[in-house]
Amino acid sequence: MTLYQAMVNRFVNPVIERHKAEGMVVGLAKGRVEGRVEGRSEGRSEGREEGLAEGRVEGLAEGREEGRAEGRVKGRAEGQAAERAQWLDWNRRRLAAAAAGQPFHAPPPGGDG
Repeated sequence: MTLYQAMVNRFVNPVIERHKAEGMVVGLAKGRVEGRVEGRSEGRSEGREEGLAEGRVEGLAEGREEGRAEGRVKGRAEGQAAERAQWLDWNRRRLAAAAAGQPFHAPPPGGDG
């Protein structure tokens, strides 16, 4: 037993017991305990609600940004694949015309010709 606990047992507990016998401490303690419990639960629920709302907003923002980034990457890949297919088709037609001895005047893909 610590010195603090020994002092509490010797000096504080007898006073509390006397007040309990008189009915004074019970009402005060009960009111304090109820107030603390009520305050804690209100504080926790308010904090929890605020935290959840902030978490939802942040999660939505992060999700949107991740979705946009994934969309950009996917769009670039699809665009590159489509452009490559156009170039391969153009080059196939150019080679076929050259093999047949015919002139080939089609501009290259991309409108730069």
